[in-house]
Amino acid sequence: MDDEATIPTLPLTRGLGYHLRTLTETWSILPQRRLGPVGGTFPQWRYLRELWEEDGLSQRELSDRVGRQAATTVTALRILKRGGLIRIVPAKEDRRKRRGFLTRKGRALNESLTPLIIAIENRVLETVVDDDLAAFKRVLTRMQENIDEEIVNQNRTARTRLWQLMKRTRVSAETDTGKRRRA
Repeated sequence: MDDEATIPTLPLTRGLGYHLRTLTETWSILPQRRLGPVGGTFPQWRYLRELWEEDGLSQRELSDRVGRQAATTVTALRILKRGGLIRIVPAKEDRRKRRGFLTRKGRALNESLTPLIIAIENRVLETVVDDDLAAFKRVLTRMQENIDEEIVNQNRTARTRLWQLMKRTRVSAETDTGKRRRA
């Protein structure tokens, strides 16, 4: 007879983290497949998207907005620079800081990459009703708030990610109204 208490296990298919991770991993496959032929990668697009919105961001600002560590951002920016998509220049206010600026080629990529990303999102969401999508975004935001609360005092990136997520969720909810097909 086993005296140890039996610890219940949560089947993978019932765990919310499992579903979120699977969705994220499979969703990222679609842009990677479609961006490659036009000269981009999904990780590159994430940095470029931020620069398309606000050119001249510092490496730290890009790290915070994309939600990546500084070392990862430095590597990504070097790749973008080698590809002729950005210039990296010392900041005027502090020569130790570096800022990323789009080149003509980097700006032009917006015209080919963004429609592909929008098409992917539209395909993924084509059978999702507006109200369901809005509720899903609200729940995700609350979940992220709960997670970030645990780490926010130790992690500036988490604070920034939370702020960006909340800002984008509000903007997205306002602009999504009426754009999705009713199921």
